Amino acid sequence: MSNERNPFSSTGMPPDEKLQAAVGRVAIRHWRLDRVLRLALRSIDDITAEEAWSRTARMTSGLLCQCVRRAAKAAFGDNDAFKQLDALLVAAAGATEEENGLMQALCATGEDGGPPLRSRAGRREPVPGVPQLDSIADRLDLVAEQLSYARRHGFLKEALGQKGPAKG
Repeated sequence: MSNERNPFSSTGMPPDEKLQAAVGRVAIRHWRLDRVLRLALRSIDDITAEEAWSRTARMTSGLLCQCVRRAAKAAFGDNDAFKQLDALLVAAAGATEEENGLMQALCATGEDGGPPLRSRAGRREPVPGVPQLDSIADRLDLVAEQLSYARRHGFLKEALGQKGPAKG
């Protein structure tokens, strides 16, 4: 089988402990972003946290962003709050897409033992290191923090007409 058809012949954790720690930082920040996306849905749809989790069980980050976008569009139309939220959702989707690519490149090897194919053009790119992983962890954290702030204290809270911080 060629790399074009199956670029990942094996997967596993990188042996370097510093890389493993960086992977852990990325995973935790990705989890936090997904949690904040679910809480945004909870606030927009005025549902319980349990219902938000139930509705979005097993959704990827990209699907979570789409779900929040649909709820916000229904709640706000095309107002400024929707546009600001949409910008955060675009940033979230971009960060998680980049993270997925980095993780695949880090934890997979091509059939020939080299790095997997990481671009649509079929070019091989270097396996990411700690700086790239820390950079994506920071991006994930920044988007999660901005969305959390908007929901609890900022434009999203204002748009929802909440008087106090949202629960959860």
